[in-house]
This record gives sequence, structure tokens and C-alpha cells, in this order.
Amino acid sequence: MAAEALDTYALHYQTGEPLPRKELQSLRANRQFQGAMALLRQIQFAMTDLTLHQQHDGDPIELARQVEATVAVAQSPDYNRFVMSLSHLFNGGYSAGYYSYLWAERLARDAFDVFESTGMYDNTLGQRLADTILSVGGSRPMSESWIAFAGREPRLEPLLAAYGIDQAA
Repeated sequence: MAAEALDTYALHYQTGEPLPRKELQSLRANRQFQGAMALLRQIQFAMTDLTLHQQHDGDPIELARQVEATVAVAQSPDYNRFVMSLSHLFNGGYSAGYYSYLWAERLARDAFDVFESTGMYDNTLGQRLADTILSVGGSRPMSESWIAFAGREPRLEPLLAAYGIDQAA
């Protein structure tokens, strides 16, 4: 949450004052509460999806339990059948593509970080994003488009920071 952007629309309806920084910090802390657990859950979903597509001849519930045993902090009870309700596995054409949610979020968080460091309303950077990623679409590999935009490989740190994960810890 960039204060610069919020200050343009998150205004008190009577006074027009921007959101107090203390409130912004509170919102950020609330969003990040147990963020590592939420991220780990998404990793578990992605790994379950990939495992089921790689080992499609096994019992899906058992394969999901094996993934959970390697990833999750707390194990689900034996009667849990979450994998049967993970609709991405069975419809919608994802076909082992659940991980793409995290990949897309990684790129989005990193792009936001680029804008935060340069300025949320930097027209030149916005045009570069449009020219190197948005207008190109799927005509070239995203890795090439990303490097054309950011001038480097994607970074993981902005994603981790968004979930409140401090790498120094």
C-alpha cells in the first residue's frame, strides 16, 4: 500500500484529510497477520496440483496428504478431503497451473515495488510497462518481457514483504 496513491482517494468524507499513517500501518499489519501461513497454504495448493498431475495414478487424497506432510505446519485431520473441493484440479482448464497464481503475484508485487521506488505516478515507467509487457502480451516469453520492463530478473523479496515475511529473521 503506497501512501502516495492512497492519499489521492482514501480521504475522510467530511474533512478531506488523508488516512492517518498510524491507520495505514494498522491496515498493513492486519493484512500481514499470519501472512506466512497464508502463503504456505498457497504453496501447498500449488504443490498438490503439480503432484496430482505428475502422479495421476495414485490416490489423490493420499498424494495430497504427502504434500501436506512436507509443507504444512499443522496437519489436517484424517477425515479432511480438501483436495476434493479444490475445483482448480477438476475444472476450468488449469491442468497443473495453480502455481501461476503465485507466479503472477510475484511479478505484480515486484512491479509495484518498482513503481514505489520510482514514483507511483511516473509516466515514463507506466509507458515502459505498457510497451514491454501489456502491449506485447503472450507474443514472447514473460521472462523476456519482464527483463525488458525491469532490467533484471523478478525478485522474490516484494512478495515475501507483502506477506510480512522478513528475510533477515
